[in-house]
Amino acid sequence: MIMLKLPSDLYSVGIKDFLKGAVMAVIVPALLAIQQSLSAGVLTVNWKALGVTAMASFIGYLIKNFFTNSVPAAVETVQKAQEKQISIINNSKN
Repeated sequence: MIMLKLPSDLYSVGIKDFLKGAVMAVIVPALLAIQQSLSAGVLTVNWKALGVTAMASFIGYLIKNFFTNSVPAAVETVQKAQEKQISIINNSKN
């Protein structure tokens, strides 16, 4: 039996979504700081811009997860696994 742990449902956000959003809120501003530093030629840190970017990426990620779900992708994964299992069973019979 194949067990899948699906992400949060459509129009809901789970704790994992918040944690992943927090990771995004760290990564995106870091990339922004790197890009700005490379453009300027020196290490520059605009804390206000980084804070705004962090909040925007966090909120954007949560909104994206609120309006989407991965159920179709999970169903496709289960179907592929079942097909593979059936082919293994059929091959072992031959």
